[in-house]
Amino acid sequence: MSLHIISFGPFNDRNLNELEDSYLKRLKLFSTSFHHLKSCGDDVTRQSTFLDKFLQNKKGQVVLLREKGAHFETHGFAKWLSREVENHKRLFFVIGGASGFSESDVKKY
Repeated sequence: MSLHIISFGPFNDRNLNELEDSYLKRLKLFSTSFHHLKSCGDDVTRQSTFLDKFLQNKKGQVVLLREKGAHFETHGFAKWLSREVENHKRLFFVIGGASGFSESDVKKY
């Protein structure tokens, strides 16, 4: 099982890099990768294009992490993640930019 965390924006913060390293150590059960895509500001259409290009020819479940999405308590998330791990070889968690995601991305994923 591989876990991919995709995010948009500028990433030159040393604290963010340290946080990534900390999470990578905790997630040893999965093959985990962080992917930083170019910030698109408020342009969700352009962000969608970058996301589509990144995910092109990659198979797996895409999960958009967004404010209006499903909310989980820890145990509920663990159950959900366990089911997803059984059903998919790859999980892509996508953290959008400041303006969230385009409607087409929400419908697509």
